[in-house]
Amino acid sequence: MENFYVISFLGSSLIMAIAFFVENKTGSSGYIDSIWALNIGFFSILTAFPFNDLRDLIIASLVVFWAIRLGGYIFRRTQKLPDDPRYNELKKSWGKKAALNLFLFLQIQAVCAFVLICAVRLGVERINSDWQLIDTIALLIAIIGLAGEAVADNQLSQFKAANPPKSICNIGLWRYSRHPNYFFEFVFWCGLSLFAFDFVSLNSWAIMALFAPIMMYYLLNYASGIPPLEAYMLRSRGEKFEEYMKTVRPFFPFPK
Repeated sequence: MENFYVISFLGSSLIMAIAFFVENKTGSSGYIDSIWALNIGFFSILTAFPFNDLRDLIIASLVVFWAIRLGGYIFRRTQKLPDDPRYNELKKSWGKKAALNLFLFLQIQAVCAFVLICAVRLGVERINSDWQLIDTIALLIAIIGLAGEAVADNQLSQFKAANPPKSICNIGLWRYSRHPNYFFEFVFWCGLSLFAFDFVSLNSWAIMALFAPIMMYYLLNYASGIPPLEAYMLRSRGEKFEEYMKTVRPFFPFPK
């Protein structure tokens, strides 16, 4: 599709504008990330269609599975906690300009979605479409990312169900990282970006796909991920979370 990049960019912008109006209408910022994930899944199907080979189908299926699992998890969580703490913290910091800044912020997220979609596109469009060793490595890393994120989310849900409100989750993967779900999301996009590489013909365009995991690392660690969430956790949990921060790493799940 010749105009795919234009269509996916404008489409992502429109979808995130819809996400803004959904948040404004319902007052539930939790829906935003569900819509964002499904946006990426939709355009991943579009970029791989009509699935010329099994490789295209595998790449698209990985992203669609990621989008449905993550979007569904956030949607179910939103039924219990309508306002996402991260967006709540951002809106508080924006004050009277919260509505305008949120709209602009979601348009930035549309650009971020476009970067991820482009990584999928570069993987599908690789000139040498034969399955190579790099594809096997990419698939394994992506599966590890998917599984790790699902396990981390499930452990957090089980902990919340079994413990009093405002308890600090420190079981399983959460003993080694304060945000293991974020870490494994980063791992997933590291795997996806590798599908664009071709060690036979050394395609230089593949380097562009690396913007996906680099961007995800920056967003999760320095923008919309850890900073606003931990600001909320410090405000709501106080000294208990401060102690947790002293003993557990923020992102990479290494021993204490």
